[in-house]
Amino acid sequence: LFALAFSFTQLISSKEDIKKILIVLALSGGILYMLMMKHNLFDITERLGNELMGNANAFASMILLSVMAAICSIYLSKNKPLWIVMIGVIILDYHMLLLSEGRKYLIAPILFWMILSFKASGFKITRLALIIGIIVIATPIIIGILFSLDVISDTLITRFEMTFAMHEGQSGMMGGG
Repeated sequence: LFALAFSFTQLISSKEDIKKILIVLALSGGILYMLMMKHNLFDITERLGNELMGNANAFASMILLSVMAAICSIYLSKNKPLWIVMIGVIILDYHMLLLSEGRKYLIAPILFWMILSFKASGFKITRLALIIGIIVIATPIIIGILFSLDVISDTLITRFEMTFAMHEGQSGMMGGG
């Protein structure tokens, strides 16, 4: 890992080099999606990534890097066609994140986007109100869409039931309920 980091520091000489690395990292998620489609790796009986890497969370972490690189590429570029490609990559990556069933991996990119939004525009209360408004409006719409898809609905319901059962079990063990 140190050798890889050292190599990157030797190769990067400008902000444009960083942008290129981010674009390649973002595109790697989209390419992985296409390869998985080609080889029919989405036909799974368990969390996406378990069969491929042995751990769905490790797989989701790699996809999360692609999503965050795509978000950074959008913020660093003024090229509208690149934005469209990066939004497409984010959509494909989110499909993989949904199938990996990692809840934190669905929330982290949204928080990352919010942080970049605040940094890009400076912290303004109107910007915060706009972002909260978008989240309040978009959340029920997205949940409705997700739960209308049987495959995603079944896995999400199962995962949330497991989470609630785990918390109820822990509170019961502590004597709280």
